[in-house]
Amino acid sequence: LDSTALLSLLPPGHPVHSRWGKMPEAPPSKATTAQLIKTLTAISKHKWAYPFKRPVTDKEAPDYKDVIKHPMDFSTIRKRIDCGQVNTLDELQRDLNLVFTNAMVYNAKGSDYYKMASSLEDHTRIEFEKLRSDSALTSTLSQEASELLRGSGVGAANLTGSRLRSSQPSDAAPSTTS
Repeated sequence: LDSTALLSLLPPGHPVHSRWGKMPEAPPSKATTAQLIKTLTAISKHKWAYPFKRPVTDKEAPDYKDVIKHPMDFSTIRKRIDCGQVNTLDELQRDLNLVFTNAMVYNAKGSDYYKMASSLEDHTRIEFEKLRSDSALTSTLSQEASELLRGSGVGAANLTGSRLRSSQPSDAAPSTTS
């Protein structure tokens, strides 16, 4: 049985929780999932990312699980994206911040791992600010384009296979395409 079939067995209104919290109401779009994976991949390519790509083992740090109650790493985040437990940029940023916070809690302030985590946390914050800024700009441009189309009487159906021409005279010479 897949997860949808299992969920259908629950009575209506029954709260559904995963290990990390409430299950999402609907899965994210393929575009959203692709953006989350792209963002995680970009961050994992940073020069200081290598210690955070896989879980800390007992051999590397025998007391790690005594100190860190919620371990997190990039491979675990990827699995969480793939299975629908991370669906938004906010959730991705939260999990990434947990990786860096764990490293800074477990390792001494002057250690290389602490410095790497701190540097990567700053880098990640800046990348997410850019993503949100780009997203806001795209949303604003999409809204403005929709308003312009509505005002011109051109609907989306009329755009297929046609070219929009400006009502303003053009300074450019007409193109001669065949």
